[in-house]
Amino acid sequence: MAPTTGSGIAPGRHFGGQIASFTLLRHALSDSEFHQLYIARPDFSVLMFEAGSKPWPLQTRGQAGYRAPQDPATMPTARAPFSPAVAIQRPPVGPSLEPTGADEWTFSDGWTLRQAPKVDADGAQISSASFNDSGWMRATVPGTVLTTLVDDGVYPDPGYGLNNLAIPESLNKQDYWYRAQFTLTASTLPAGAHAELTFEGINYAASIWLNGKLLAR
Repeated sequence: MAPTTGSGIAPGRHFGGQIASFTLLRHALSDSEFHQLYIARPDFSVLMFEAGSKPWPLQTRGQAGYRAPQDPATMPTARAPFSPAVAIQRPPVGPSLEPTGADEWTFSDGWTLRQAPKVDADGAQISSASFNDSGWMRATVPGTVLTTLVDDGVYPDPGYGLNNLAIPESLNKQDYWYRAQFTLTASTLPAGAHAELTFEGINYAASIWLNGKLLAR
């Protein structure tokens, strides 16, 4: 694994490969035992290796959660239970578009949200006027996906106590669909007029569909 003192190898030279498995035995292997290990060796082409040490050792503690789940023993604990998840009270859904200037409209309400694995449709279908999103959550926009899940009473407020530990890490391992339906009449948008659809902030990537067509990624 690494040279010992007096090995004659220059300092800093050590094993530089990737270790698929490591087992420490209390005896030396016999020829037959070693041969069995060779026969039962793993398929290295399907193994996924992870860096055992980080580039910045002083920041290992802060970065450990990005590469692997945090050790439960290092998480904070409390005797109080998590807060209950409670949906906030909202006014009735208002119009999707409201005029905010000359020839300018802003999405004010009407956004819905659904986890992508629960939607058996593609972007062309979802962005069509005939699509039924009655089973979707009412989305909070602007806001993150978690904002909607908290406002709809799926998870407790992560900013209170240790409620953040009640929110599964798997939420950021899937995609989500946002949907808003609106109508622009000929009186507000004459034929041949140039219109721009502007997003002031997307977290952090998205595909934009309109009337069954993919506009941008």
